[in-house]
Amino acid sequence: MKTEPLLLQALLEYQIPGRFDIRLELSTNERLNVLTGPSGSGKSTILKLISGWIQSNSVIKLSGSRIDLDNWGKTLPLSCRPVGMVFQDDMLFPHLDVQANTEFGLRRRGGRSAIADDEYQALIDIFEIRNLLTNRVQQLSGGERQRVGLVRALACQPKLLLCDEPVSAIDRQSRRLIVGRLIEWVEKAGSCLVYVTHDPEETEQLGRRFWRIDNGQLCD
Repeated sequence: MKTEPLLLQALLEYQIPGRFDIRLELSTNERLNVLTGPSGSGKSTILKLISGWIQSNSVIKLSGSRIDLDNWGKTLPLSCRPVGMVFQDDMLFPHLDVQANTEFGLRRRGGRSAIADDEYQALIDIFEIRNLLTNRVQQLSGGERQRVGLVRALACQPKLLLCDEPVSAIDRQSRRLIVGRLIEWVEKAGSCLVYVTHDPEETEQLGRRFWRIDNGQLCD
C-alpha cells in the first residue's frame, strides 16, 4: 500500500559570521527534493541544521510533529531522530570493517530489529557492496566508500534522508544507476529525500521539488 507523502517543514536560523545569515523556510510534501547552488552557498550547512549536526534555534517538523525535540521540549540526540545523513566525504569509521560500518546505526537504535534481515541483505546487493563486507575502510575507493555510506544510512530506515553529494566519487556510468536505485528505495519506503548536488543530470533525474540556495538564502 502506498503511503501518503510526509510533509517536511524546516524553519532554519543560523549565522556564520562574515559569511552568511541563514533565515529561511523549506516546506515540501514531495518525496524527492533537490538543493542546488554554488559552492559555499550554504547547502551543506542547511542539511546539517535539519539533521541536528549543527545546534541552532531551528524548528524541524515531519507531518506536523517536531523531530528535533522530545515530548518535554528537550533537544533529541541525533541517534533518536528519524533522520539519515549521507555526507560527501562519507565519514565512515576507519577502525571498523565495511559490515560493522553498515550496522553501526542499527546498534545505536537497538539492533538489527530496526530492519528485517532480508531487507538489509537486499540493500547490500542493491548498492553492490557484498564483496566488500570484510574489507577495511582504508582498502576502499572513494566510490565504494560512498556506496557503503548510503547503505549505512538506509539500513536505519529513516523517514527523512539527507544526502550531500553522495555519489560524487562514483564514475559517471554507474552514478545514474546508483541514484536510480536510491530513488526506488525512497519511493518504496515512503521517505522524504533532500539531496544536494551540482550535477545537472542528477538534478534532472531526481527533481520533483527544487530549491536554489545562494549566500544562505532561497533564490527565485
